Amino acid sequence: MVAVSGSNTFLKKSRIAVIELKTGKAIANASVDIKDLEVFAIDADNNQVLTFEKTFGSAPDKIVFRSFDDLATPLKTWELAHFADKNGFEPKHGFFTSENRMLTLGDHLVMWDVDAAEPIYVVELERRGSIKREQIAFGPNQKVLAFVDDAVVSIINIEEGLLQGSIAATKDTAAISISPSGEFLAALERKGQIWVWDLTSNELIREFKSDGRESVQWVDERNLLVDNKYLMDVEYRVCAWEYKAGPKEEVVSLGLGDFLLQTKTHYVVLELPHADISNKIENLDPEDLLLIKPGDEFAVDFDLPFDEQTQSEILDGLEDRLASVGYAINNQAAMTIRGRVKKQDKQRSRVTFPHAPHFRQRDPVYIDYTPHRSTVEVLKEGKVIWETSYYHGPSHYIHTQGDETLQEHADRVSNPNARLFLSFEIPKNLATLPGGKPLGRSSLSTARRKRN
Repeated sequence: MVAVSGSNTFLKKSRIAVIELKTGKAIANASVDIKDLEVFAIDADNNQVLTFEKTFGSAPDKIVFRSFDDLATPLKTWELAHFADKNGFEPKHGFFTSENRMLTLGDHLVMWDVDAAEPIYVVELERRGSIKREQIAFGPNQKVLAFVDDAVVSIINIEEGLLQGSIAATKDTAAISISPSGEFLAALERKGQIWVWDLTSNELIREFKSDGRESVQWVDERNLLVDNKYLMDVEYRVCAWEYKAGPKEEVVSLGLGDFLLQTKTHYVVLELPHADISNKIENLDPEDLLLIKPGDEFAVDFDLPFDEQTQSEILDGLEDRLASVGYAINNQAAMTIRGRVKKQDKQRSRVTFPHAPHFRQRDPVYIDYTPHRSTVEVLKEGKVIWETSYYHGPSHYIHTQGDETLQEHADRVSNPNARLFLSFEIPKNLATLPGGKPLGRSSLSTARRKRN
């Protein structure tokens, strides 16, 4: 079952519902006179929902226990310290692991005896700041918990709170997931790189590129769903299928291969992948699908408007970054890394001040500028197989420096700089299916399913 909440800011009310996924029926539903209310955890063993209620001023935030039988009436309340949470452990996420046992994760990992409202164990984390839900993963039967702790994926034995293992990741690790069998862990980096480890040995067994940036979930032991859209075949390192939800619909993962398609009014249980897609590529050799792989060499074709020292730094840094992932520079190589900076068309933008409602702007303020775009491409047989770029120009929000005018700011940020060329990374193991596209695409729609 799942518990969901929604707020009506105009009426200063929230609604809580508990839905049984097997039948699709709401087994509990109530309106609560709380403006800002979130589901914190669900205790299915004791038919309870825990809600997190934010307050303002000196009043503490609260975690409130509510029974399925009467969601509107609190059973008990944990009051949290101002700008911190219970006992200073700052829980941001809560999960019931068994009856009367709740695991919370924030600045610390804490296992609670719920009846006594006391911690059973506390694990201090390296990182500071909130851990996102996508950076937390449970193994089957909730025996182990993995989470991104600074630049490391820590794996904890839930019952004892002991470190079972750790895997070196990066500070840009956006999401992780444990496979339904508990044998594999996948991690997604914000630039789209995916790593897969065998948890029995903590060895890296796969690394490849995806188009995703935010979330990764195992669908089965072979496929990953990235950004709730791209079905990535781990063995072949390719996007085998692409799913697209409607504009007001969203794919939600329940973990371990279970998914929902949700709107504001209802849920649909999804079965992914929708067919045995893997049998359509079984006759292909995974190694033949690789466009770029460790051991490859690249010629360099940079035509950049920077001084000699900067260009030297760019080439030296590029050689080091390529070597770190098993690539090399060879000006006779079949593949080429091409770098360019191109001037864009001259533009004029009107500047407004949305965060200063008291400011009365009698005359419009305009800025004129000529932006640039830096681009890095990898070419193979004259075709672009990978690219990345950076836009040089005013962004949506303008931050001037010192006494700088708006026009001076626009001129400064429109000038090209070497940032992209000093930092870009060519992905490791870039693969694609013949034709360069997934096998197919599917639209996911709760409305269509409801009619059928």
